[in-house]
Amino acid sequence: MDESPRQTQLDRIERRQQYILALLIVPYFIWFATIIDVVIAAFLYFVLGVIAFVLITIRRRNRDTAEQ
Repeated sequence: MDESPRQTQLDRIERRQQYILALLIVPYFIWFATIIDVVIAAFLYFVLGVIAFVLITIRRRNRDTAEQ
């Protein structure tokens, strides 16, 4: 089934909101790294990145299976 143009537009808006939120979070990461040791911050950011990657992958797989 084809998605409606409205659904495609909503998906684009949601993706854009996620990018904007990611850009707004970066300064807080830099500030947090200056407060604690940079090595500890790098480790925490790596863990957060892995968790985010896993969550995005799971979400995309669930979306793909829901469309079938």
